[in-house]
Amino acid sequence: MRRNYTDERFQESYNVMTPVLSTDAYYKRLLDIATEGKEKLFASEPEGETRTELHTKAFKNLFGQYLDDNHTEIQQGEPATIVKGLQFLRRLLSPGGPYADLPLTGGYSCLDFDEIPRYAQLAHLVIKEPATFGHLRETVFKDLIHHQLQYPGRFQSMVKAMDKLSQIEPTLSIHEAIADMETNIHDNFRSYVTMAAFQEKGGLARLLERGADIPKTLQACLEIVEGTEANNKSFASMFRLTLDCIQHLEAKEGISLEDARASRSQLLRNALEVSGRQKNKDAKVWSPIIRELAGAVDSSLQPRHLLSYLHYLTLDEIDPSALKLIAEVDPKLFKKSLKRDYLEPVRFGVIHKAGFKHLFSENELLVMCGHQFAADLGL
Repeated sequence: MRRNYTDERFQESYNVMTPVLSTDAYYKRLLDIATEGKEKLFASEPEGETRTELHTKAFKNLFGQYLDDNHTEIQQGEPATIVKGLQFLRRLLSPGGPYADLPLTGGYSCLDFDEIPRYAQLAHLVIKEPATFGHLRETVFKDLIHHQLQYPGRFQSMVKAMDKLSQIEPTLSIHEAIADMETNIHDNFRSYVTMAAFQEKGGLARLLERGADIPKTLQACLEIVEGTEANNKSFASMFRLTLDCIQHLEAKEGISLEDARASRSQLLRNALEVSGRQKNKDAKVWSPIIRELAGAVDSSLQPRHLLSYLHYLTLDEIDPSALKLIAEVDPKLFKKSLKRDYLEPVRFGVIHKAGFKHLFSENELLVMCGHQFAADLGL
């Protein structure tokens, strides 16, 4: 994945480097760019968030360019060259270095194979020297977990690179580090993508096997589920992991009845939000999810949520408290949500369940019934 370096000051400085530089000269030039950039920034920017933000951006730009660079000698990956790369990163990031104590914000969603050996150097230092590089642990560990779950081929390339580094500088193997990461998986889910992938590759059983903190994992799941943009398949996996955690804690009496209900209600609300805003209503995915949470209705549900609840459940499955909430909805909001989120062939069924036919004119209902009749005939 080629990086897009938009910082003109950084690119202007970097462009003076050419592939003919020796490895030592290459690293010296990178350090000079970092040092000179820091000096200029600190001279021009006062103390505060702006300077920290710009300094952090400069770090990510330079490190990203280092990952992306096709410098001939670096690509060879000989032990002597690898040692120089580790020394370079230590000078760059250790106390006294131009980027000491700065976070590597954002992380990397998909490292190219030719970037992995150099990223492995950073991961190696984070694992080997936590006292010095611990401030990078969260981002780096999330990247490792993300690649392990989403890109197993690239992760295996990372394993090989880190094994090679361990032969040069002994430290924990990446498998030992990953086991530690999974014990604290609540800190290492990068997004709903990682969370869904974790469910697909073991879920609750894997959490229990690793000795993970289930209450903290549940909290992380609920935070990720809230406001998610997940697709159907991902949300189904997220739902399963979250509900499995709730049910496990209930069985072990590790959660109060009040907290368990609040967690279920939050999960239901987000399932209804995601399912409700999709024009293509896939009942095979959403009906089972909403059915399992049908009794978790609370007053936080908005018109979109309530319409989705009605659409995916039969009348027998609908909780009476939902019908009460629906009766309290402003008719204008109901009609607006229905028009926004539901195609005409399915609107009448929702209106019928809600008992809201009186809000529509006879002509509007006939039009919707006509669409429904044509849909039933496959026309």
